[in-house]
Amino acid sequence: MKLLIVDRPQGSIFNSKFYFEQKGYEVNLLDISFLENIFFWRLAYYKFNTSQAKFFISKYIFNKILTFDFDKILFFNIDYISLRHLEELKLRMPKKEILCWHGDDIVNQRFGNNERLKIKFIDTHISGRKHRENYYRKEGADNFIKINWFAKTFAKTQVLNPKFNINFCGSYSKKRHNILSDLSPDNSILAGYGWKNKGINFKYMKNHLSLEDLNEVFQNSKISLNILTDENNDKTNIRNFEIPSQYSLQICERTSELEEIFKENKSIVFFDNTSDLNEKMKYYLKNDSSRNSIIGASNDLVRSPIFTIDYQLDLIHQHFKNG
Repeated sequence: MKLLIVDRPQGSIFNSKFYFEQKGYEVNLLDISFLENIFFWRLAYYKFNTSQAKFFISKYIFNKILTFDFDKILFFNIDYISLRHLEELKLRMPKKEILCWHGDDIVNQRFGNNERLKIKFIDTHISGRKHRENYYRKEGADNFIKINWFAKTFAKTQVLNPKFNINFCGSYSKKRHNILSDLSPDNSILAGYGWKNKGINFKYMKNHLSLEDLNEVFQNSKISLNILTDENNDKTNIRNFEIPSQYSLQICERTSELEEIFKENKSIVFFDNTSDLNEKMKYYLKNDSSRNSIIGASNDLVRSPIFTIDYQLDLIHQHFKNG
């Protein structure tokens, strides 16, 4: 079987090309990570959100796809391909299966209002948002593979003397602002897009971080806050696994899905409101043994085989075998 992967790989641990080659597939990788390194495209695509820039990028990727011979094409995120080019790709190649592994929910408004229309032109959707299956099927999806989130890298050792008490890493949203504006944590760090001049009382402020820098912040924080993204319809997210993988105590808002994965006060700490959050931050900063016990249990949990990249790729491989 000939497989084309369209991806922005972040090191070998997240490079699915190697996995499928080991399974006997003939694999080509269309690496579009260079787009993130071109300042003009980043400025036009993210800051100014111009339709001209998005169309130019989409057309470039579409034309590159046409140069490959493949039976199936696997996208890691579909936001770089316009609805027009995705529809044309399906019309030209009706017998070739199109799959998409969604990092963000396809209806996230930051991608535009018409992204949901892409759903019916993607044969197989792959997502960690398992609760979204019915929505995707109602919008025309034929197949939906439910996967688990997983940590992309693991810390080698636990940091004995973390630099920070508290961190939050994530882009600005009104919901997150409302929660964080009620906090005044000592020795804290906030990282992510859109927080400049928002009046948040964190000591250190950073813009978007690389995966390596993000992990360093988690490793060097006693507590890492996790506030889910409503725009992505999140009930769980990748941070749920990245934070404990780096030996940091995760305090996250409560969802029933998270309660099925983690045990409260055993492998995660939940908060229900900002008053509750403040009290729990103070408690776990003062109680090292309680904090470290939860960190150890959560780190063990996210190292389970079902929360590895290989397990998720096995689910896709099984889908190919069954098809």
